[in-house]
Amino acid sequence: EYNIAYDTFGHCYMLEDGFEQDNHFNYNLGASTKITPEEGVLSLAESDQFASTFWLSNPKNYILGNVAAGSEDTGIWIELLELVRGPSAAYDPYFDINPST
Repeated sequence: EYNIAYDTFGHCYMLEDGFEQDNHFNYNLGASTKITPEEGVLSLAESDQFASTFWLSNPKNYILGNVAAGSEDTGIWIELLELVRGPSAAYDPYFDINPST
């Protein structure tokens, strides 16, 4: 709440795996979010070339009064997954959670 991310590389405010729920992003500012440069980086995740100021992967979160200004790619990216992924997948071994609903 009330954070400022300015002139950054890659995603700023991020919920990636789809397992995250009931988080509150209130009154944050992200400005001048830049795509991660490929030179000198050991590994780029699947989305680092498309940096988003806010990246949410589950609609069961709250966003209120946030501002995304001047991103090189996307200001707010809501990726609706059908399965939990990444390290959080261990918390859903029977695939009961559908993050897109």
